[in-house]
Amino acid sequence: MLRKTLLLLAMFCFKIAIAQQDSADIYCQTKISLLTCGPGDELYSSFGHTAIRVQTPNFDIVFNYGTFEFEDPNFLAKFVRGKLPYFLSVERMSDFKMAYTYEKRSIYEQDLGLKCAEKQAILEALRVNAREENKFYKYDFTFDNCTTRALDILNKTVGNQFDLPKSVPIPYSFRTAIHHDLDNGGFAWSKLGIDILLGARLDRKMTRAETRFLPAQLMNDLNETKIRNQPLVAARTELLNAPERTANNKWIPSITLGSIFLLLILLNFMKSRKVRTFNNFVFRLVLFVTGTLGVLLVFMWFGTDHYMCANNMNLIWALPTNLIACFIPFNQKTRYYFQVVFLINLLMVINWAWLPQSMNLALLPVALYLAFKSYRVYAEKSN
Repeated sequence: MLRKTLLLLAMFCFKIAIAQQDSADIYCQTKISLLTCGPGDELYSSFGHTAIRVQTPNFDIVFNYGTFEFEDPNFLAKFVRGKLPYFLSVERMSDFKMAYTYEKRSIYEQDLGLKCAEKQAILEALRVNAREENKFYKYDFTFDNCTTRALDILNKTVGNQFDLPKSVPIPYSFRTAIHHDLDNGGFAWSKLGIDILLGARLDRKMTRAETRFLPAQLMNDLNETKIRNQPLVAARTELLNAPERTANNKWIPSITLGSIFLLLILLNFMKSRKVRTFNNFVFRLVLFVTGTLGVLLVFMWFGTDHYMCANNMNLIWALPTNLIACFIPFNQKTRYYFQVVFLINLLMVINWAWLPQSMNLALLPVALYLAFKSYRVYAEKSN
């Protein structure tokens, strides 16, 4: 409730200030800048953030396209299905800065060298966007987020006046760019989760323009942008200085899962009856987990609006049918199922480096274990 009250107050001050002054005068005195915020400790903040700051003699506010309602009773369901509406909020710069100070995140400001009429066009576009009937939008992490929305405002108002760096192909994919930020933030396990949930579309090579969904990339590109043969960015300021993140734990999931599944494979060569019982239980547990995960991947592909969840090759090892196989007897009637599981996982392991989707290395021991155990079950029940 307090947040909504502050937003309404900021918009009220915004309208009153414009109404009380000569329009040409206030627009010429207005300073419009782009704020680029550094990554945070939470996964949702690991890629940074972008917002637009508007300063006049009467107010100093921030237009923020990265807000959503935690209080929504259907928050989790909407989030999972890709239907959670994000919206443009307005807040005081002092509150915005206080939040990032508390989170120990940097803020960089780029003052845009614009004419009075161009500032007016941007302010009017922001004002229209901030209306209740216009402020909500369907968020997409790679194509429609807080950063792309800020750039869209510039493109729609003064974009014909400036020249962004050319949109030429660059030699890395969406996944590579995401991995870079996750590795720097120490989100190794989150990277594994993202690599499981997001499919082959994430491995398409980006154009220069498409890299601007990342806040730091847009900031860097605006530094190179010209407007009327002059730099678009008139001044750059570091408003908050946060310690640089140097996390380097990206191999932890691979080492952890590799050690676990190597041990499980070695246990299968022990003849103890108790160990055999344990091995069978573990195999059924792995089938249950991979089968459940496979059902989730199918749902994310066909039952949600997440564009990047389609064409997911993790379904080769995370077969939804494993969820059934874990509960049925291992006998001669079911041995052919495990023959299929063995063959597809073996082919996946052999062709790991050439798959059209970049697979997380931590999943390789999982596929090896499934191939090994499936072959053992098939061979034993064939005799």
